[in-house]
Amino acid sequence: MNRELAFDWRVNKETRTEYYTREFAAKASLVWDAFTKADLIDRWYAPRPVVSNTKEMDFTVGGRRLYAISIPGGKEFWSVEKYTAITLKTDIQYKSAFSDKDGNVSSDSFGSESHLVFTDTNGITTLKKTVQYTSLEAFERMIGGNHQDGMAECFNNLDELLIDLNK
Repeated sequence: MNRELAFDWRVNKETRTEYYTREFAAKASLVWDAFTKADLIDRWYAPRPVVSNTKEMDFTVGGRRLYAISIPGGKEFWSVEKYTAITLKTDIQYKSAFSDKDGNVSSDSFGSESHLVFTDTNGITTLKKTVQYTSLEAFERMIGGNHQDGMAECFNNLDELLIDLNK
C-alpha cells in the first residue's frame, strides 16, 4: 500500500482546543504500545535533537507519567500526565501540566486535558487526539510558534519507530 498517511491539525480558539488526526501504517496494538510504554514513548516523543526522558510511568487510571523534555545544552522541561480514563487498546484520557522533577505542579503551571482514540482499519491506525487547554493563555502559548511542525516531526519519528518495531 503506497498512499499518503493523513495528518490534520486544527485549532478552535473559542474552546481552547487542538484537534489532531494522524494515520500510521501499523496495527492499532503497536501504535497503542508506542503511546503507553515509557521505553517506546521516549524514542519518538520529541522533535530531534530534543529528547524525551520518562522518570516514572504508571499507566493505570489514577497513575501518571513524569517526564522531561531535554534540549541540547542540558536544559530540561518537566511535565506530568495523570491518567483519568483508559479503555484498553482504544482510548486514553489524561490531564497534563508542567511540573518540577518530582511531579509537583506550580499554581501558575498551565494544564490541559487530552483524549486519544485509536482505530485500526486494515492495518492502518487512525489516531484522533483532542487537547483542551485550561486557559486561553495556555492555548495561545502552546499553539504559537512551530507547535504544529514539532508535532508533525514527533509523528514522523513515530512512523520510523513503527517501521523498526515491525521488522
